[in-house]
Amino acid sequence: MQVSINENIDYHKINNSIELLDEQFDANREILMQWNLIWRFGIPFTPKFSIHDNAVYYEKQENAKNQLIKSNLILERALKESRNIYFLNNISAKYILSLIEDYILPILYGSLGAFIKVLRDIYQQYNSQNLIKRSYWYCNLQIFLGGIVAVSSKLIFFETLVISDNNHLTFFFLAFLVGYNLDSFFNYLENMLNKMIKK
Repeated sequence: MQVSINENIDYHKINNSIELLDEQFDANREILMQWNLIWRFGIPFTPKFSIHDNAVYYEKQENAKNQLIKSNLILERALKESRNIYFLNNISAKYILSLIEDYILPILYGSLGAFIKVLRDIYQQYNSQNLIKRSYWYCNLQIFLGGIVAVSSKLIFFETLVISDNNHLTFFFLAFLVGYNLDSFFNYLENMLNKMIKK
């Protein structure tokens, strides 16, 4: 009797754990779907199946002998639709995160580095009373160029980046430095080009 009670307690614990995991999964799925709605301008994903899957499903529906089998097929189909929508949202979110990490964030870090450099130059020119209207056009161009060059730098320095858990952080820091000191980056490219020509 004691063993039966312990088994019953273990069963309820396992069942409660499964229900908790299911609720956490539903919450994560909802957040994932809301995130995808942002960049998809409010257009949700719809479940899509192959021609073969649809043919198999409708054939089973026609050959179902009783209502119970049909109900089970409908429940199975609903589960597949739910999984299909989840995987669509999951894969889509990964692509968007990859786009943000590989392009958008480097542009922002490079522009930030260039912006800080611009503020520093403006401050120095103001103190030396050499600030002219032309400097503002140069500053705007430098900020724009800082973002573009920061993205390009990943193609050049990708093989030399240290492979570690903080690899993205390392590249973001590099993008910031490139944006801050564009002259050094261009000098590096020219030196590398001259070495290739001499070979």
